[in-house]
Amino acid sequence: MGVSSDVIVQDPADAKKLFAHACAAVGLSPDAHHHVHDFGAVHMLQAAPDQDAEALVAVHYAADGGL
Repeated sequence: MGVSSDVIVQDPADAKKLFAHACAAVGLSPDAHHHVHDFGAVHMLQAAPDQDAEALVAVHYAADGGL
């Protein structure tokens, strides 16, 4: 059975640092192999799914660096 969790950060945060912490929480190296997806106003850092982690990590963030 799959489970999904979302964490919403309302204060300014460095997306790469947040991604590194999320990776560490699921057993990945903080500099895990990842992909960057460009959805226009929103970008996403996503860990590659084939790294034997406890969960898939993805961080969505404003392309302009805003909240």
